[in-house]
Amino acid sequence: MAETKTNQFQVMVMNGTKVDLTDPKNLSLEPLEHPGECEAEEVLIQVHAFAFNPVDYKINTLMPNHPTKYICCSDAAGVVTQVGSKVERLAVGDSVYTNTFLKVGTAASMIKVPQNLVSKYFGNGGGKIDYAEAAGVPLVAVTALDAVASLGDLEQGAKVIINGASGGVGLLAVQMCRNKGYDVTGICSGKNADLVKSMGASEVINYREQDFGETETKFDGFIDCVGGKSVWDKGQRILKQNGPFITIVGDDKMFEDSSPSVERTQDQTNAYQFIFYNPTSDKLDEIAKMISTGKLKVRYQEHRLGQVHEAMKALKSKTRGGVKVVVSMTNV
Repeated sequence: MAETKTNQFQVMVMNGTKVDLTDPKNLSLEPLEHPGECEAEEVLIQVHAFAFNPVDYKINTLMPNHPTKYICCSDAAGVVTQVGSKVERLAVGDSVYTNTFLKVGTAASMIKVPQNLVSKYFGNGGGKIDYAEAAGVPLVAVTALDAVASLGDLEQGAKVIINGASGGVGLLAVQMCRNKGYDVTGICSGKNADLVKSMGASEVINYREQDFGETETKFDGFIDCVGGKSVWDKGQRILKQNGPFITIVGDDKMFEDSSPSVERTQDQTNAYQFIFYNPTSDKLDEIAKMISTGKLKVRYQEHRLGQVHEAMKALKSKTRGGVKVVVSMTNV
């Protein structure tokens, strides 16, 4: 797509995320000034779609000093329109996707991003690029990849249990564990049981009917995508000795105080690990290959740019069953 300087938009958080983002005064659609020329290791991307994540309504809680007015979101997909002088792995015209690690707001028609946070995207089966699909991938897939990698080198057939298996990260973690040959048990609601099984879980525990902490099975590893101290307490009862417990949330589901989770991670006497996503182009390359070969499937719900408040409502409804909320930059 040719680079243009007209009809460009950005979605601005006007009053911070401690104020209801569905309020019309927030998530305001504003004109976008051209971001300017690329620095040596930056690429300029014409954004086709961006995605919301739960972190996008927690920013001012996570980072109290963060501005209250800013371009939101960190996931996006689009086409490279300009590259810096030291960029070698990407070229103008490449279809790409990125997670900017909250350094650059992606809900804008054009964004400049460091090349080490950008990867080419090929689409499922290597065919025509679906930018809405691509935009929904980075944060959840990198988080799932890091969580599965943190389990260590488990043997084929190792039993892994995933809490929140039907969520955005959980559903991808189920697939990644299946691809490694692990025997996966998913914890989710009964309505999502068939979905989780279809993605590779051999067993499902309906948390509304059964306390997973009372299961008699002993697991080799635990991935927690829900959070809460009680999950760690129950996990210790069902994990084998020294079995890794990986959480992407920790004790505090709102991330207002993650210090206990960090301290527990630093304690070498347990196998607890609290991880926070850390995107790199290498990880995005690996994920893109999984998707293009059909080893990883992403579920998403597409909204138009003019429906950005509806998209935020959908994100906060928490009834999506692993469906990413994506906004297309077309059709304002």
